Parts: sequence; structure tokens; C-alpha cells
Amino acid sequence: MVVYAVDAITSKLFSGSIYLVSLPGFFTNETELSLAMAVLLAVYIVYISIASTNLGKKLHENILLHHAAIKQQEEIEKLSQHQRIHLDHTPMGVIEWDLNLCVVSWNAAAQEIFGYSQDEALHQHASFILPLDIQHQVLQKMHKLISEGNSTHCQNENLTKEHEIIYCEWTYTALRDSENQVVVLATLVQNKTEFKKIRMKSNTLLITIH
Repeated sequence: MVVYAVDAITSKLFSGSIYLVSLPGFFTNETELSLAMAVLLAVYIVYISIASTNLGKKLHENILLHHAAIKQQEEIEKLSQHQRIHLDHTPMGVIEWDLNLCVVSWNAAAQEIFGYSQDEALHQHASFILPLDIQHQVLQKMHKLISEGNSTHCQNENLTKEHEIIYCEWTYTALRDSENQVVVLATLVQNKTEFKKIRMKSNTLLITIH
């Protein structure tokens, strides 16, 4: 009870009650054994009281730290949930790739662009949305961005779940951790297929007029 008291008052009340209840009986017998037992008990209680002071403080601090950690975790989870809601409602596809170019994050807009659900896309290699003839070129570019830790903006053809060729605009950003090591390649993607079709029609029309 003394050792695990969470504050000094509880510890002193408990040890004080032992002094009041137990020690008088040893002293009133007035024998050497009784007096020796009384002294030993008094010394033991004093030792335990002193030893438990620091332990009690540490236990109290640990309880406070535990509650603070729980509160911090709740705040992190809340922030993560807000970020997830934001990503799911942004009109741009947001895709994150690990260092092996496999999908680790895939939002609702990415699903709309490519036709793959999040469950279908997770852990897929980047080649699954690239036409065969440009796979090597694009994958080489992505690996270079990871190795150099750079960002870039580009446009290229992509492949949907229905094997339809679309034209996309990409923004790549290599994200680093606290030790300045690249940990993920974040990308923003927009489907520019319709825009390209309109532009091609406009160019064709201009050529025809001339």
C-alpha cells in the first residue's frame, strides 16, 4: 500500500496508522524483544516510506504520461481522418508509391480516373497503369526521382482498368523523412484526355481552314 501510493498523503496516512496501532503494543510489553521489534518496525516503516516517495512520484508521472499519450494518439487519428476525407474529396488523383514503385495510397479521384478501386490498386506495381511501349521510360523516370529526391511535372499516356488509353498530367514529389531519406513518391494526376481531343480537333480545323 505504501509502495504503490500515488501521492505522499496516502502513503503517510497508511504508515501513520501502523505507528498508532502497532507500535504502542510493543512498547507497553517492556521486554527486550518487544522493544527491538518496535524499533525494527519503526525503522522498516520509515525506510519504506522514504523509498516509496520517488516510486509514487514516478507512478503518478507515468499515469499522466499515459493519459497524454492516449490524447495525442486520438489527435493523430483525428488529423489522419481529416486528411483522408480531404484526399477522398479532392478532384485530383492522389497516389503514393513506395520505393519499389508499388501503390501505398490511392484516393477516390484516382479510382475514377483509372477504374481500379483502392483495394484493387493497393500494392500494384506502377506498370499496371502504363502502356507497354512507354513502361520502361516512365518507370526509369520514377526511379530516378526517388534516387535523386526531386520533383517534376510531366504528361504521358496511361492505361485504365478497361484497357483504354487515356492522356494524363502528372506531378511527382519525392517525400523525405526526418533523416532526409526519401520514403515515398507522391503523385498528383489529372485526366487530360478530353482536353487533348479538343485541342487536336482545333488544330485539325485550323489546318483545314488554311
